[in-house]
Parts: sequence; C-alpha cells; structure tokens
Amino acid sequence: MILTNASYEVFPEEKVDTMKDLVKNSAIVKNNRSRLTSTSESTLRTDVESWSESSDLSINATNEEALPSPLTSPSQYIRTADLNLKLEGDDVFNNGWVGIYALKHSNITRRKLVLSILDGMTNRALQMEKCSDLNKCGVPISWKPDSLTEKLSKANGCDLNLSGITPEEFHKFFGENFLAWQGSFSEKVFRDDLPIMKTRAIVFANPRDIAELILDSNRVKVYNQLSLGRTDEMILQSGIDTENGPYGAGETKVVRNLTRIPIPFINRSVEVVSLMHCRKLAPESIGSAPGYIIITRAVNQEPNDVLASGCPERSRSEILISCNIVRSVRLPSGEIASDLTCMTHMNSPGVPMLMARSIAYRSGKNFVTDLRGALEK
Repeated sequence: MILTNASYEVFPEEKVDTMKDLVKNSAIVKNNRSRLTSTSESTLRTDVESWSESSDLSINATNEEALPSPLTSPSQYIRTADLNLKLEGDDVFNNGWVGIYALKHSNITRRKLVLSILDGMTNRALQMEKCSDLNKCGVPISWKPDSLTEKLSKANGCDLNLSGITPEEFHKFFGENFLAWQGSFSEKVFRDDLPIMKTRAIVFANPRDIAELILDSNRVKVYNQLSLGRTDEMILQSGIDTENGPYGAGETKVVRNLTRIPIPFINRSVEVVSLMHCRKLAPESIGSAPGYIIITRAVNQEPNDVLASGCPERSRSEILISCNIVRSVRLPSGEIASDLTCMTHMNSPGVPMLMARSIAYRSGKNFVTDLRGALEK
C-alpha cells in the first residue's frame, strides 16, 4: 500500500535581503527565463534522451546551464544510500542524502540527479519483489509466506516466493485469494529491523485505472479508509504515460498524507511526506496491456534522520520504500484484469514492533479490498 506526503517551498528569511540585490539583476534573470521557456519540446526531449543513453550515472557538478530563477536551498531531501548509485555534486550530502528542488529551480544537473534516483528506486523495488535467496538477486532479502500463502503455493507446485509465475498463472492458481509475505533484510540498510510486507492479489480492473486512482490525491480516501487527506505539494512532472519528460518517464511529485492512527483512545494523526513516482511497464505477453509501477519514499526537510512534524497534534512517520507493481492479466474471457503486488517498509516511531506487523498486514489487505470495491464492476 502506498502512503504519501508533501513539502512547501519558501525562501529562507535570511535571504530576504539578498533578494534586493537580485532585483538589480532582474534583467539577467528575465533573459535566462525567456531563453529556457522558449526552448522547444523537441530540444528538451533530445536532452532527456541523451541522459538515458549515458552509461555513467555520475553527476557532473560543472554543468553550466543557467537556472531559470534564483538559487535556493533544496525544498526536500531524500535518502539514497541503499540504491547503489554513484552520485556526485553540490546537492549530494553526507550519508547519501540528496537535495530535491522544484522544477523552476532545477537545471539539467539537478533534473538528472532526480532521474537517477527514480531509476534507482524502480530497479530496487523490482529486485526486492523477486528476491528469494541471497545468492539469486542483487537485494538480499528473504520473504516468508503466511500460512495460507504457504499452503496454496505447495498445493499448486510453486516455490514459496512464486518465482516465474506469470500473471495468468497466478490468476489460474490462486484466484481471488490474498497472499502475503513478511521480509527480513540480510544487508545493512536503515531500519532493517522493521518489518517489510509484500502482498499479491488479483484486482478485476485495468492496470491504468488502478495507477490513476493511486496517483489521484483527491481520491485517496477511496482506497485508504484511514486517510485524512493527501495534498500535492510539489509537482515535478505530470502524466503517468509521459515519455522523455524533464524527469524521464511517468509522473513524479511530492505529496503530504495525513492518516489516523488505528489504535483506540489515541487522538493523533500521522503525517508522511514523500516523493511519489509512477511509470509505465512494458506488456509481459502478446496481447496484454501495459503495467505500471508506483513507488513512494519519504523526504525530509533536513538531510538527517530526525522526523519532526510542524503540528503538535501529529506524529511524523517515514516510508522507507513503498511500491505497487500492477501487471496486466488476460482473463479466459479476453478481458484485462490486474496482478497487483505491493511492498511496504515503514518507520513509525513509537509504534511497538508487534503492533507494526499487525497494522502492516491489515492495511495491505484493506488496500486490496478497497481497490476492488472502487474499481471492480
């Protein structure tokens, strides 16, 4: 299940005086803006394609492209230490934190940095999904099925992680059952002691409809009964079918999500601020529809592990990684349904470990139930 959040862009007070000096140079800034906004779409696509073709993801900090507006500090920071990326530049900080800027404050170097992070999160999520043994994939995580998943897997002659099972086979073997696994890390990552959950189920709706619903902040309460609302705080790129945009493929934004704590007699809400990204996946078989992957990771206002909410009635939680992988399934009737795999690794300070495991399982199951209720005919 994906939870999400957001950030605010404000010029620091200490930079107010500096703005007076910038006014004197407004002609220069205006010229830079005019030059960039007049750039044709085809030129922009050429730039993006050149990034994608580069085999070296390291960032050249000497890039000379002028910024379209005055330089500010990053709007948010994101953790990247576990993504195995070679990142360099002025916006890369200690312990793998990287600054994220609004599009109007970004040049090619900053956009390329974000694009590398989006690719890294996508690759890691796809590796984590398939991982069943330390020696078989790049992400050392072990998945342990719950009792129903283990029973059904053995009954259908599958290994316990359903390796190699296609969406059509999954539908044939498991029907509308809800399967769940709990994972444990074998590598050292931040808060590897916390539970990570994976679920898989069939939803009788088109993959694009599911992706659009999850990305729509105005409809988040449709599939998250605990949500108190989600807002888009910083949109970097719109459109889940976007190709060759400033940030590559898909839609990318920073969102702020407020959620009720599902614990009796606790009158507090949880705030989560995250970078949310969705991109298209190629069809896995002839005649099937494209799939989608939606990834969420927390961002912070400072490049450190301190989780602080601006409101005393809220606590701050952190999505270490949350992912929805939606693959198309061609049913015997010829209709298209979805094979939905979800993974969530959450850091919620103050929540006991046993309760965190229970909440993660219930939330995953409720997510699938609510999606079915909203989208199935």
